Amino acid sequence: NRETIGLELKFFLDFEGRKLMGYIDRIDKVDGEIEILDYKTSKSMSRESDLEKNMQLLVYSLASEAHIDIKMFPKSVGLWYVLHNKIVKISPKKEYTIEIKKRVIQQIKKIENKLFTPTPTKFGCTYCDFNEICSDSISEKILK
Repeated sequence: NRETIGLELKFFLDFEGRKLMGYIDRIDKVDGEIEILDYKTSKSMSRESDLEKNMQLLVYSLASEAHIDIKMFPKSVGLWYVLHNKIVKISPKKEYTIEIKKRVIQQIKKIENKLFTPTPTKFGCTYCDFNEICSDSISEKILK
């Protein structure tokens, strides 16, 4: 009873007047409930306990609930490790999203006030929307 209802689903969330945009790799409807999966290509895998307060997955949970076409908090969120063909997932706790909202707002304020240390990586910088104006970028130029 699995139906894929979104692939690379674009979302916007408002955090105190600041917009956060992202993409959810995959959203399925399973027995009437929402499941969110993020594809990972790394060799190492996370444990379920590592996902409890995972910022990315909890932001995706908020995005699913706020999305005009979905409007449901997911029953499960997880990481699909494609090299292993294994899914590690949890049932997200709605109470953790309050903490995540605070963490996102704190990060936004740090970035706005330039109170952060960049950690450039070739992969991260190459796909960052700000690599052309960032003095720390080590991006490879790609055709967009």
